Amino acid sequence: MPRAFSIRNLSTRTAALVAVSLLATAAAGAAAIVASWSNRRLLERIEGHELASVDAVKEVELALVDHHARLVRAVRPGRRPKTDVLDSREATFGRWTSRLGALGLDDDGRDLLAGVRERSRAYFAAAHDVIDLLSKGRRDRARAVLESRAEGDFEVAYELASRLQDTAENRLATESERGRRGAGRAGALVAATIATASVGALGLVWFLRARVYRPLRRLAEDDTGADEVDAVGRRLSRLRETVEVAEDRLIESRRQLESAERMAELGMLAAGVAHEIRNPLTAIRMRLFALDAAVGDDPDLRDDVRVVADEVGRLGEVVQDFLDYSRPSPPETRPESPKGLVESAARLLGPRLDAARIRLRLEGLSEAPRVLADADQVRQILLNLLENAIDAMPRGGELVVSGDVLPGADGVRAVRLRVADSGSGIPAPALRRVFEPYFSTKEHGVGLGLGIARRIAEMHGGRLEVEDTSSTGTTFLLDLPAAEEGVS
Repeated sequence: MPRAFSIRNLSTRTAALVAVSLLATAAAGAAAIVASWSNRRLLERIEGHELASVDAVKEVELALVDHHARLVRAVRPGRRPKTDVLDSREATFGRWTSRLGALGLDDDGRDLLAGVRERSRAYFAAAHDVIDLLSKGRRDRARAVLESRAEGDFEVAYELASRLQDTAENRLATESERGRRGAGRAGALVAATIATASVGALGLVWFLRARVYRPLRRLAEDDTGADEVDAVGRRLSRLRETVEVAEDRLIESRRQLESAERMAELGMLAAGVAHEIRNPLTAIRMRLFALDAAVGDDPDLRDDVRVVADEVGRLGEVVQDFLDYSRPSPPETRPESPKGLVESAARLLGPRLDAARIRLRLEGLSEAPRVLADADQVRQILLNLLENAIDAMPRGGELVVSGDVLPGADGVRAVRLRVADSGSGIPAPALRRVFEPYFSTKEHGVGLGLGIARRIAEMHGGRLEVEDTSSTGTTFLLDLPAAEEGVS
């Protein structure tokens, strides 16, 4: 006689295995969250302390060198000292040394900073004497004071600042190495947890084959009735949904881990960029100061110096883009008009829109409620979206920015700004990657603009997405939280 098919027994065993699978999935998610938190704390430390120390030392060196170069030029025949510029550079030096002291240096760093301050005070005192003598017309005496006092104090202060920079960079390298080791340990933990969840999933598959499919076949052979089959079907359907949810959570946990690892790598990359690029940039700026004094009034040479200075500034902007992505500033939000934000961005791009023969049309923005936003940061998002739209329509077209209200349980939840162009659109393979760091469809693009824009939107409590409308242009959706009524 065939063994009776027990729905209760099947339900209990299935529930037990599903519970084990869910617990393993929850453990994987918890491990991913812990890894993400650990990497984020490490990145904040690198950005907020060690990298800030390196940047501050470079600014101290630059202010000191700039002041000295201008003082040397001032004592030359036919030159007049620009006291306002010299005072400004001295004040800049003081601000950066104060900021560096507040960062909490180690004992060696504090001793070196104290030495820099002591020798720089002597240097600036000598510089004031030089300027005073120049104002009285005693240029020879001013040159003698410069050579006998100011030069020596400047060289000692600059040497101490260079040693302080080496100390800060060594600490940055040490923290970065610690971060790499921590990321490796976190990755191993999550990999082990995911492997455990995978074993649980395989056990669930084995159980279903041995304890579900075979009883179902016996059930069909024994013809025990439709009610039991319907009950098993319903339970299997729920079980399938549970497994799908578990898989989705595993995928999301892995995505969070990969995102955390990318952020840690990006922080280290930003530190490396600041170290490897800003060092030569500082040297180039120093040489430019000397070259500017040497070229005299030759217009051709001065034009060459200006071109080099402009290119150095552009390299500095590229470095700043990397740093902005890896350490964005928290927004200072206040109620803002969506229409005002869009119009201010459009005014900045008005000449480009006219030159590209693009007609800008605004819809529904006057009726949209105010949003909680940092005006400068949201304007940066809009400028990025509008500039991308202009680039997508080289032969002209229409650019539409519209506003919609997203309702919530207690009224208006958010305001959606829709930026739609009539260009050729983005291919489907590229559409899924437009927010990834360093991915760009432009020939000269860095690939950080949309990633920075999305991070700003998320820090506002909103979101930035792209619609799949490749046949009719490209549409980006920017959601921002609505301001509460009565908030000013």
